Amino acid sequence: MIAVSWLVSAALAAAEAAVVTAEGERRAATGLRNAPTLELRLGFGLAQHEVSLAQPVSLSGEGLAAARAADAELRAAESDRDRRRLEVAANARQLVIQAIAATAQVERADEVLRLASALRDAAERRLFSGDAPVLQAHLARLEEAAAAADVVQAHREALASREALAATTGLGADVELPDDPMTAVPRGSDAGTRSDREAATARVEAADSALRRERAAALRPVDVGAWAQVQGGAWPTLLPNVP
Repeated sequence: MIAVSWLVSAALAAAEAAVVTAEGERRAATGLRNAPTLELRLGFGLAQHEVSLAQPVSLSGEGLAAARAADAELRAAESDRDRRRLEVAANARQLVIQAIAATAQVERADEVLRLASALRDAAERRLFSGDAPVLQAHLARLEEAAAAADVVQAHREALASREALAATTGLGADVELPDDPMTAVPRGSDAGTRSDREAATARVEAADSALRRERAAALRPVDVGAWAQVQGGAWPTLLPNVP
């Protein structure tokens, strides 16, 4: 049931989408931040042609800071997703336990009603035989009516708990539940992992790296490339273009 609740949770789906977005932003940050430029000059009617290729390169650390910021944002998104998975699983487990408890309460209420009905029958037989006063039979009828009301309330609560479980897991309201509620309790947990704390730490790192990137962006990138010239039928002249 826990795995099914992960599939139908809109909040978890949004967290998964945030991770995918962060992965794309990290790939973009680790690639070329500035596209290269190619210039071609053709001397129409002349025997001289020129071509140049330039790649802007940042020497201020802007690209490194951007990559670190994107990586931290990805770790924050992954931590948020892990936290959301834990929350969805915990909610599903709680609903399972509530549904099991509500089902058990229905069984107890039915048993109490059967006992109250038996006591009422016995009181009425004693009343008809003259061995019991009218008040005793009247009280037995009241006890039976109260037990019947408890049965109705128990069935109503059991239905509500199953509907809540169905809305969370996507399973039917008549899904079979285990008898022991402890089966829905995890046997252990990683006490050393706090995904919410990891997400907060990663976002602080991302903000710091973003600030470094903004500061580094104040320095314009330099163009590094090559320049070539072809004149007449001679071999092209290739020269590096380094500032």
